Amino acid sequence: MTKQSRFHIAYCVAAILGVLVLQYFYSAAAKIESIPYSQFAQLLQDHKIAEVAVSDRYIQGKLKEPLPSGKTQFVTTRVDPPFADELQKYGVTYTGEVESTFVQDLLGWIVPVVLFFGLWMVLARRMGQGLGGVMSIGKSKAKIYVETDTGVRFDDVAGVDEA
Repeated sequence: MTKQSRFHIAYCVAAILGVLVLQYFYSAAAKIESIPYSQFAQLLQDHKIAEVAVSDRYIQGKLKEPLPSGKTQFVTTRVDPPFADELQKYGVTYTGEVESTFVQDLLGWIVPVVLFFGLWMVLARRMGQGLGGVMSIGKSKAKIYVETDTGVRFDDVAGVDEA
């Protein structure tokens, strides 16, 4: 690796880390606060929620009045409603938890690619071995020598009829 290419790689790594740091600070200063699902249920009963967007895992919304932290938007992880009602009876603070599948998803994309690439490399090596394998077409170092003057002319052989 040349010195110039090392500089480019270091510059790219520094740029990626810089973007990640900026993203972290932006998300930390965002106006959305993560609240427990039990607090969401209480705010809903107190009629303090203006609007809500529900997805399969999260509930996002806006409040009519800001929270004590000053934020007017919230996000919470969904909890199964019958189970939430059971916990509400006993006054338990509860929240949903989303399982992180980043490593599983990453391996699900990378492992098959590595396996196919490895299989391809093994097969390519096998085809290249042996006496003139399939992959050695056009690699011969043989030379063809052609005589340009044979010493025989047409007059020498004209009229010779051999069956």
